[in-house]
Amino acid sequence: MYTIWFMGLPSSGKSTLAKQVENELTEIGYSIENLDGDSLRKNLHPDLGFSKEDRRINNKRTAYISKLLNKNGIPTIVAQITPFRESQAQAREIIESDSEFVLVYVKCDIDECKKRDPKGLYEKAEAGKIENFTGVNHPFQEPQDPEIIVEADKDS
Repeated sequence: MYTIWFMGLPSSGKSTLAKQVENELTEIGYSIENLDGDSLRKNLHPDLGFSKEDRRINNKRTAYISKLLNKNGIPTIVAQITPFRESQAQAREIIESDSEFVLVYVKCDIDECKKRDPKGLYEKAEAGKIENFTGVNHPFQEPQDPEIIVEADKDS
């Protein structure tokens, strides 16, 4: 089994690409579980905020859910910001203990992300209305070892 983990800045295109991959694989007969970060936060992790520790816990929980699905024969796709290298490595470690792990870095210039932002979150963060917003007032660490890099601002 396997997990394809899409990570990148907010509004970089992670969820869009994950959905496209899910559709392509479903079309050729695969049954896939798509774990979208926004949906997981709303339905499974509403207790977590956006501090570094809460983000670490969020990513760890998602990796564990993915591992359980993989162990039961269900391939997964994850679309989650995953802003810290520590969390990127931890997700890999958790999932690779039983399954294949493919880290896809959806690389996108922050100015392009701001243009794509449907909720106006970058603008709110820059105005000081949102704390711990990745890429504005909270750090984002590019991955050191992704299997795939999609330059979303160039390849879209």
